[in-house]
Amino acid sequence: MLKEYLESVFGSEYVAEMPVPEVSLPLLYTTYTYESFKIYEQQYIFVHWTDRLTLRQYIVRSEHMENRFMLPVVLVLEKTYFAQKKDLIDNRVMFVELGHQIYMPMQGVALKKTRLTKPCNKISRFTPQTQLCALYFIYSSDEIHTVKGIMKSTGLNKMAVSRGLKDLETVGSITSKEKGRTKYYRMSGNRKDFYDSIEKYLINPVRKEVMIKKEDLTDKCVKAGFTALSEWSMLADGRTSTYAVSGEDFKELESKCRPDTNTLLFDWTYVKLQIWKYNPATFSVPGITDKVSVWLTIPKPDERTENVLDDLKEEILNGKT
Repeated sequence: MLKEYLESVFGSEYVAEMPVPEVSLPLLYTTYTYESFKIYEQQYIFVHWTDRLTLRQYIVRSEHMENRFMLPVVLVLEKTYFAQKKDLIDNRVMFVELGHQIYMPMQGVALKKTRLTKPCNKISRFTPQTQLCALYFIYSSDEIHTVKGIMKSTGLNKMAVSRGLKDLETVGSITSKEKGRTKYYRMSGNRKDFYDSIEKYLINPVRKEVMIKKEDLTDKCVKAGFTALSEWSMLADGRTSTYAVSGEDFKELESKCRPDTNTLLFDWTYVKLQIWKYNPATFSVPGITDKVSVWLTIPKPDERTENVLDDLKEEILNGKT
């Protein structure tokens, strides 16, 4: 009933049923029924209330729930009276009266049976900065995140992180909640749900490849490509080892490099150097770039390599970094 009503108001293409986050709730709150829906990329918890509470009591309990779920809470009612609805609206309490009215100021909605349309910013591919923010969520062991924490881990500035988080919210990968002056972020589901939601937007981080003598590599160069895969599996490294470096750090090496062309005579003293669109050392295990980024650099693997990549992906999505 609730899903059908939300779809009739917002449009079925803008409403997605989501799993209710598993959180610890006081015993008193376990008697209520919870549903979760994402509307225009913002996830909500809808609470079917069964108690007779005063408005003040409900506001206190709903704040507790929002703090536990880290999501906005919407009260679901079978039937209300004019005076009750007026009190709820005056106190900006979000509610749905099934089949009759919705009041959700976070979505700019205060209406009776009115169909809404809302433009959605299209994203075809992530920027390198957004991809770094996405990798942060995949590799972090925490559930709740802040802009400051992401800045510290990624090395991005505040503007880049804010834009990255906005993109991740747009594609429905994360949700956010403000508390005081701080905004907190969390994945919409588990790591697999998160990865599934971003997979089609991920980019190959390699900007270009050159050749460099191995002795000229610096400690800012990390193992990448098949060289990295050979560290994690029984796969043999390629004929030429592969390393990666950020565009910024490549500047000090550029004069020592030569183009990687088919006419280059093979020389054991040379290695392949990938110049990346973001710093490959950001989420690296010492000396080896991160696994997700590596599998993005190998778009057409053979069957054996594909099996190794699938195993690595399974490890990451199960939290084994």
